[in-house]
Amino acid sequence: MILVLAESALELVPREIWSHPAVVADARRRGKKPGEILLDRSRHHPAMAGLLDSRRRGRPDIVHQALLVFQYSLLAARGLGRMYIHTLGDYVISVDPSTRVPKNYNNFVSLVEQLFAAGRVPSEGRPLMEIRRQGLRDLLTELGGRWVVMHEAGSRIPLVQLGKEVLDSVV
Repeated sequence: MILVLAESALELVPREIWSHPAVVADARRRGKKPGEILLDRSRHHPAMAGLLDSRRRGRPDIVHQALLVFQYSLLAARGLGRMYIHTLGDYVISVDPSTRVPKNYNNFVSLVEQLFAAGRVPSEGRPLMEIRRQGLRDLLTELGGRWVVMHEAGSRIPLVQLGKEVLDSVV
């Protein structure tokens, strides 16, 4: 199974709010430039008020939780799952199935900031995570196969029914 988190709210702080006091203070506290830190609703809420589509942005915590859940799933434990993260800014992050995501949120944030800066983590050797520019449609075409799309505007169905429909579609 391949899990794709589509339109994830994972991005560096955009240039238009680099000078906002909340962003400047957070960057200074972390010893980084404002454009090198992740946009985070919990830390940069006042600065995000004027951003286009701000309600959908700045939620790396959701990506972190999804990665942790997937990491400890039966699929991952049996080596049967892969994960990709597509961002609102049309980046795709490929996650090696053997990657152990940090449980600590601040360590995860540092890891993703390093990923955006270097394009891969670690910068030497076999990459555990890589990032590239790619749209969602192109990623899904590249991956092929059948898709199950879960969206907040979609029809609600019981999880058991979803599982049955997925199994029926591959048999």
